[in-house]
Amino acid sequence: MLKPLTGIIALWVAGVGGVAYLLGAPDTFYAAVAHGARQLMPAHFKKMLEHRRGPMAAGLQPSPVADDRLIEQIEARAQNLKARLAENVPFSAVAAEYGVLARLIAELGDPSRPAAGPPHEALRREWHALLEKRHGKLPVVFYGYEATLFQERRLRAYLESVDQRARSAGEQLARTYAPDGRLRPFADADERSPAFGIAALYYSHTISDVANVWLYIWWESYGDVRGTPFFDVTARP
Repeated sequence: MLKPLTGIIALWVAGVGGVAYLLGAPDTFYAAVAHGARQLMPAHFKKMLEHRRGPMAAGLQPSPVADDRLIEQIEARAQNLKARLAENVPFSAVAAEYGVLARLIAELGDPSRPAAGPPHEALRREWHALLEKRHGKLPVVFYGYEATLFQERRLRAYLESVDQRARSAGEQLARTYAPDGRLRPFADADERSPAFGIAALYYSHTISDVANVWLYIWWESYGDVRGTPFFDVTARP
């Protein structure tokens, strides 16, 4: 069983703790997401990821996967990764896959992905410009490990909840910045703007989502989970 997690658990710059923190070191949004997720991994697993940041970074490149196949692709890659870990392949041979999964999960949760209407592409460009300009200022909170994964083992249901959250946030983004089909620029939005708030939620949710899926795959592959923040190490797959 998992330890009960009440409300939102916040991270801090030294690793984990009681207040939100800023991830300012990585120079791109997706690298910052991967960095944040690594902080939530088991001690040994985290060390292996840290030592193979190069292959992971290669995996973070834009995905050619069609929008309507993201869930299917994440499921397939997770299954393949579990199979390879079961074969005891060298971790260097699978490190890039963790980067690919992080990018796919981030794309699934992206509010600009399902935004509808004529300004879609312009809105997407504006949104990603905001993320790259402001990610170093976004606070981060961890939403906890999900029972859907670690108790019910329903990866698809978990990914569908990520997709639904993205659609709701996308509607809010489009309603706020393109209410009549014409885009209002927001790439330079500050901390007081709706766009910054949506970006902060997306950033935290994405780090939490990546951490959940990474750990789920590792846990189901009987990896060593000692030293995992907020996770009950007596839980067994």
